[in-house]
Amino acid sequence: MAREHARELVRGLRAAQITPALLEQWLPKDDLNGMRALREDCGWPVAADEAACSGEDVARIADARAADVVNIKLMKAGVAAALDIVRVARERGLGLMIGGNVESILAMTFSACFACGLGGFQFADLDTPWFLAENPFEGGYRATGGRLSVAHITAGHGVVPRHK
Repeated sequence: MAREHARELVRGLRAAQITPALLEQWLPKDDLNGMRALREDCGWPVAADEAACSGEDVARIADARAADVVNIKLMKAGVAAALDIVRVARERGLGLMIGGNVESILAMTFSACFACGLGGFQFADLDTPWFLAENPFEGGYRATGGRLSVAHITAGHGVVPRHK
């Protein structure tokens, strides 16, 4: 069923003349053959997300040619595992993306600093603070259009608790 939904998505995007920058994990994490088929069928870059929780996972993804990019989420993997994911992805020629779950500006800014500090990340999906009803913090990354910046942060992650 999931593979048919992925094919339906591709057909719909093509019918609407939309070419996505990439497709992010449209299939179950263990369906690497399906991810490879999706990549080959649509011709668009595919990002592994749930399938990429460790360096070993990334090696399997690369060996299966199941993705072009790996989406790293620090809350999913942790910092040490994320560093290993970056290392393996670079060794195996996979692109890098930084993302997150539904997290605050604190977590997303830390993720942005992580990606900027290491460099080479082609994609960022750090918009989840915009979906939260309240923001208990001040500071963090700055967004201008589709660009995020941490250049103004002079120390640490630049996020502090908001005082009421």
